[in-house]
Amino acid sequence: MSCPWIKPIDKITIIKAAHCFSYIFTIEEALVIGGLGGAVAEILVIIPEPHTRLVRLGIPDVVSRYAYSQNEARRQFGLDVHGVYELLKRHLHFHDSEM
Repeated sequence: MSCPWIKPIDKITIIKAAHCFSYIFTIEEALVIGGLGGAVAEILVIIPEPHTRLVRLGIPDVVSRYAYSQNEARRQFGLDVHGVYELLKRHLHFHDSEM
């Protein structure tokens, strides 16, 4: 699911996903604090007996002493293709040879 904006959030789709999948991953080029992952978390906590694990990837709530290009920032915070792949591999327990 793509979510180009947070409001209005599609609660029905998130609840359906929580009943169908073991994981929900949110990946955003913004702070993880107050972003999409937090909005999804607020929905997941109201579901009775949730069995879905939420994994959020985004920019941590830190003060950077550096200015990055968009591509460098993606690499630095794991938001590039390699970083997202490694995150998925870590949580879904697959190996490079399986791809």
